[in-house]
Amino acid sequence: MSGDIRIYDHIWNGSISVVLASRDGILFIAYVGPALCGPNEDDLALDASLLSRGVVGGGLDTEVVPALIPLPSQGWMGLPGLEVLRNGDRLPLDLRIVPLEWEGPFNESMCVLHDALHNITVEVSVAVTDAEVVVIDTSVTQLGDIDIVINQAHLNIPVGSHAGEVLTLGGRHAMEAVQQRTPWGRSKILLENRTGRTSHEQLGVVFVGTPGFTEQTGEVWGAHLAWSGNFRMCCDGVTETLRTIQVGELLTTGEVALNKDDSYQFPSLVLSHSQFGLNTVSQNFHAHIRQLQGDISRPVVLNTWEAVYFNHDLDTLKDLATVAADVGVERFVLDDGWFHARRDDTAGLGDWWVDNTVWPGGLEPLISHVTSLGVEFGLWFEPEMVNPNSDLFRAHPEWALDGTLPSPILGRNQLVLDLSRSDVRDYLFEKIHALLSEYDISYVKWDHNRPL
Repeated sequence: MSGDIRIYDHIWNGSISVVLASRDGILFIAYVGPALCGPNEDDLALDASLLSRGVVGGGLDTEVVPALIPLPSQGWMGLPGLEVLRNGDRLPLDLRIVPLEWEGPFNESMCVLHDALHNITVEVSVAVTDAEVVVIDTSVTQLGDIDIVINQAHLNIPVGSHAGEVLTLGGRHAMEAVQQRTPWGRSKILLENRTGRTSHEQLGVVFVGTPGFTEQTGEVWGAHLAWSGNFRMCCDGVTETLRTIQVGELLTTGEVALNKDDSYQFPSLVLSHSQFGLNTVSQNFHAHIRQLQGDISRPVVLNTWEAVYFNHDLDTLKDLATVAADVGVERFVLDDGWFHARRDDTAGLGDWWVDNTVWPGGLEPLISHVTSLGVEFGLWFEPEMVNPNSDLFRAHPEWALDGTLPSPILGRNQLVLDLSRSDVRDYLFEKIHALLSEYDISYVKWDHNRPL
């Protein structure tokens, strides 16, 4: 038999409400949409009985709710929200709400879920910001004595059954963020990024809404993963009346292993809703980012790359800085080409010291000239990359991913350093710290030019 649906919490801010509900201790988001506050702002204009879908004939003998962390053991037949292995065996997790005293503000909620059999706890924080976006932060903690491995970790957000169209953004180099619209019926629409970085091919955001929604019309939900690595976003048309968006980091087998009392933090999930088209959701996302950044300075920048490429010459660059200052440039960035043996893009990455054949006096003559003009000086790095034609790679091929293979695949003539190794991190810190300590460098341009 199915247990009763109960309202766990209602949070809101401005024109958006989020209703957290439970059935038999299983937490789910029952509603994300226009504010539901009553006349006194404390009255929830939503009857919990309206949330129940009941037991489906010919199916399971219990009502299956779209849990925030959906689990097969609780009847979910889609993508698992959390998949955990112990000694190579998949654990049948059963996360239930732990009673919690919570007296937070009207726009925040906290919930603790616990699997009593396997001693695994999940903490969930949900907040609606002043930008009218919903931010969900989640962490998994291993309390048992035997190590576990997390294979999958996703959050599950139900949206209205009338959301019949999915908008995604992707493309390629020099043709980024191209819109693609897909009708959404009783099917799964899957987006994945496996490049190890923010990708031209798939952006980590999805918009769903009433068919034909525009910038100013239609109801739209937007979901964004605040994460620059691999991700998975699945729009699942479970039935004709239940559609959900599942979002999380895309984990490879064995990537996250937890010892006793260790925790894994999900990337933050950021949601927004609009009754007036895509533009409102976009503006809410932008306002949220600005609130996170605060009132930061954004100097006018001149970057030397297209001006000189690898042809570094002190007099030319000083003249360029002088002209830049005259037209109001506030930051001068010396791009690629300043370090050891870097005369083209086939050599030098990893050798982070000034090339004295090009800069016999070091960078000080240029930096002194730039700063004398009242302009900040910035310097280009790409620390996680290495050229096979470099002193670093010749000394330590094992420091690069696939670096010891007979024919590793290059991207832009470079391989990727294994930053999970402490010796690699120590080397990079030492070399970059030495430069930032020696010179008056106000800004680092940190590039990332190939997939992992």
